[in-house]
Amino acid sequence: MKSDEEGQISIEFLLIVGAVLTMTVVAIPMVLKNAEMNRGLIAARDGATFGAGMRGLGFAGGSVDAQPSGVVKIEKLNYTVADVTDAPDNVTINIYARIPSNMDSSTICSSIRTQSQRNIAYAFTGQWPSGAIVPLANRTGSYYVFKVSCTPLS
Repeated sequence: MKSDEEGQISIEFLLIVGAVLTMTVVAIPMVLKNAEMNRGLIAARDGATFGAGMRGLGFAGGSVDAQPSGVVKIEKLNYTVADVTDAPDNVTINIYARIPSNMDSSTICSSIRTQSQRNIAYAFTGQWPSGAIVPLANRTGSYYVFKVSCTPLS
């Protein structure tokens, strides 16, 4: 073995390691942004399902009159993203719920929206918010601010 070949790493190996490291560092923010969007959407879906299920069983909040029982079904959940400069993007999550005609659709949608907001706040802060109104600061991640709307379907 020649003395100039001992203990040296080939330049090809260094280039490959450098390229992989660069791609990894570049990909991390995109992965984190997608993970935050998924966390918000999953929390909203779980909250909407919980809110619809509880109201469909006839349960109501403290200041809401009891509702007759019926099947409340979440038909669709979609979202729109509004880009904001120098701030987290606004994400509006639209929940479409099929509500029976014998039930008050505005209070059902209010319950679905509130429970979705509570679940989003829990997903980002790790604590259940106290009170019926969930502050917007509790629904803000590093990349997105989540807002929820509910549309009743007949």
